Amino acid sequence: MMALHQHRDSLRVQSGVSLIELMVALVIASLLGIGLIQIFGGTRAAFNSNSALARAQENSRFAIGFIENDLRMVGHLGLSNEQGYQSGNIFNHLSSDGRSNNINTPFLFRTHQAVQGYGFTGTDAFNTVYPMPATPTVAAAPTVGAAATAWSPALPTDLGLLGGGPAPQALAGSDVLMLRFLSAANVPLRDITADASVSSNVDAAGNIHWDNTVPGLENFLAEGGIFALTNYSLLSLFQLGITTGPVANAAQGGKNAVGWPAVAGRFDEVDAYGRGSSLYRYEVSVYFVAEGADGQPALWRRRLGPSGDLLDAEELVPGVDMMQVTYGVVDTVPRAGDQPTRYLTAAQIEAGTWRGTSTDSSPRWADVVSVRVGLLMRSNLPSGNADETNFERNVGGMRIMPPDDRHMRHVYETQVALRNRSRG
Repeated sequence: MMALHQHRDSLRVQSGVSLIELMVALVIASLLGIGLIQIFGGTRAAFNSNSALARAQENSRFAIGFIENDLRMVGHLGLSNEQGYQSGNIFNHLSSDGRSNNINTPFLFRTHQAVQGYGFTGTDAFNTVYPMPATPTVAAAPTVGAAATAWSPALPTDLGLLGGGPAPQALAGSDVLMLRFLSAANVPLRDITADASVSSNVDAAGNIHWDNTVPGLENFLAEGGIFALTNYSLLSLFQLGITTGPVANAAQGGKNAVGWPAVAGRFDEVDAYGRGSSLYRYEVSVYFVAEGADGQPALWRRRLGPSGDLLDAEELVPGVDMMQVTYGVVDTVPRAGDQPTRYLTAAQIEAGTWRGTSTDSSPRWADVVSVRVGLLMRSNLPSGNADETNFERNVGGMRIMPPDDRHMRHVYETQVALRNRSRG
């Protein structure tokens, strides 16, 4: 009995753990937990940063892709490029004097200014520091431009980017880029040799006989809009009227201020256009940065619509904090070669001092042979620490200081040669 009692006592003593053992176990478990939390936190931070970078890279590719596609069309004027037309061989029915290169030409239809830019004041000189608004509030950073004069040259009201219209107000700190060109798609004039009832492809009443049997382009003129009729040496810009089958009308009225045929020493459009001539749609693209649907800055675009006016703005890519544009020019007078001799801001081009005694704005922009676009992209959510977010960036030669809002930011740039201005 004594042995059995002692055995039970020994079992009672050995059951459970001591306080010291419990404390040691708790310390070890805490250290392991802290380690796991740190590993998890570091992994999550790295994942968030990498995701933000990947999203910014993806958005930048889309944004640059849109801009590059239109930049490559700059100076495209149908069957020839800008170098193939003399100024006297472009007739503009939307201008009161039939010309495309003076103050009487409506702003949107100045074909001689194929590329034109507007630089935001404060970012319009190289190697200057532009501090973005130091507020963490997403919707308020950056802020909208106060007035047209916040850009240099002043932002035209025709673009509708100053608020109160069908486009959101352009944001402060970002440039605006405007491009004019003819579409890649086109349809030829109809072969009328077998039609005794038609004496000319174009008549004085503005009737244009076009080929509506081109596969895929049977309805090319159906929506109307601004079109150009071109051959290899002449071009006529007009607003299309009612189109019935293979006959399109471009009579005076609407935005057409001058009727057919051309007068006052210009070429006779009735006799000028025959087989070998083609119809192209006239395009205008305006790129700018404004507040997007999610309250963050985004890249937007306005394009010319069938009515001959700019359509409502379309949001293209979110997360575009800023766009900076510089222009490669040939600074010899007359222009020699197609390689840019220097890069200038829009304000510097408009000043014209780099062209000696020239004062006309059209030759200044006509000497732009390359465009460099820089985009400052941001993550959609705060996902970085101060070491990753709060430092200066160089965007197209402009030094930009972002706010300390923990949004990841990265710079992406592209350079596009205006191949339709090449003389080679």
